[in-house]
Amino acid sequence: MATVRKSKAAKPSVKPGKLPAGAARDERAARDAEMGETVVERRNEGEKYGPIAADLGITVGKAIFLYECATVSPKNKITYRTAEDLAAKIVAARDKGTSWGRIAAYSGVPEGRVRKIWEDETGKSALGETIGKGGRKANGVVAKPKAKPAAKAKPAAKPAAKAAPEKSNVTPIKRTIKRRVAAS
Repeated sequence: MATVRKSKAAKPSVKPGKLPAGAARDERAARDAEMGETVVERRNEGEKYGPIAADLGITVGKAIFLYECATVSPKNKITYRTAEDLAAKIVAARDKGTSWGRIAAYSGVPEGRVRKIWEDETGKSALGETIGKGGRKANGVVAKPKAKPAAKAKPAAKPAAKAAPEKSNVTPIKRTIKRRVAAS
C-alpha cells in the first residue's frame, strides 16, 4: 500500500512575534543609540556607570560601551568600503594600543568580530591580548611588574625606650607588711 504524503504548508520565514534578522538588528541599534544618549547625559551630570547600568537594566560594561559608541568623534570613526580595508584599519588601530571595545565602538563592528578579524590578519591569538593594567593574561603570559620608584630614605631611628629598672632582691615595703599581717 502506498503512503500518501501530506503537503506541508509553507512556513513563514519569520515566527509570529519575531522580527527578521535585519529588522531586529535595526531595532536593537535604535534602542542602543537611545540608551547611549541616556548614558552620556547622566555621565555628564557626574553619575557613575554602576547606578546608570542598574537603572537601564544592563551591565556596567555595556553602559561603558554605549558611552564610547555615543561619544565617538568623527576623526576616530573607522570608515571602510571593503572587508580588507576594515581588517587593515583594525590591525592599525590595535597596533596603536587601542582597546578592543574602542575599536568596536569606532568601527560599529561587534567586539568578537573585531578580535576574529585581527586574529585572521595577524595570525596571532587574541586571547591574552588585552590592553590593561597587567597581571596574568588568558594565554598564560605573566606581565612584567612595573619598576617601583626608589624608596625614600627612612628617618633616623627613634631613641630606644627607657630601659626597665633592674629588679632587686628587696621587696617593696607594702608587700612585706601585707605578708607579715597575713602571717600573724
